Amino acid sequence: MSPLGPVPSPPGPPEGAAWPSPPGTVPSPLSPPRGTNEGAVASLPLPGPPGGTMARGRRGRRAGMTLIELMIVIFIMGIIFSISVISVNSLTPIYRVRSASRTLTALIEEVRALAISTGRPMGIRYSMLDGPHFYQMIPPASDEYPDEPIDSRRPGIKHELPAAVSIRQIRFPGGRLVRPPGVVNIPFSAMGTSGSHIVTLEGTARDGKPILLSVKFNAITGTIDFSSGEAEFRNAED
Repeated sequence: MSPLGPVPSPPGPPEGAAWPSPPGTVPSPLSPPRGTNEGAVASLPLPGPPGGTMARGRRGRRAGMTLIELMIVIFIMGIIFSISVISVNSLTPIYRVRSASRTLTALIEEVRALAISTGRPMGIRYSMLDGPHFYQMIPPASDEYPDEPIDSRRPGIKHELPAAVSIRQIRFPGGRLVRPPGVVNIPFSAMGTSGSHIVTLEGTARDGKPILLSVKFNAITGTIDFSSGEAEFRNAED
């Protein structure tokens, strides 16, 4: 405290006015403009972290890959791809035969299920003529001609066998055997009790040896079995 007593405070600005800025100074952006209430503060964006965009850019560069690293990754991927291509190519013949057997199995199951659900006989037509072998679904008879024979109906879409795969033979219960060339129509009854047959697919391995895979459908049990070589019906299945 001053020995002369308390020092009086300088008088403030008139009510509703702001302190005048000293000559030669620039008002702070945080100071309210003249003539406004002191409690009103301008809304300004908050400052970002130190470094801002430059810091984010440095982090982005650290997370990326250099050209050398990218070339190394591409080189390794090329080696892996080459090994996988060699492995797939060596398995391609047997894979084609197996793929054809699975596709044929799906159609056999579909035809049998449709014949039972619609209560109308259907069938499968196998074509073993010159050119790619194929098979087709024989639809049910129309309402206008319900007794139309299986052989007279127009079959559906062709399902061609993969390249280098053909039908070697089709065997029926009782020992009947059909081999190319020829066309075979197999009826499936509405009760699901007919249509048993064995389709033997043939391919050629890279060493020239034949690849045989048989698809055996038993209409009585509704089962489909796969076996290597030429399969046959047992006496109980005839």
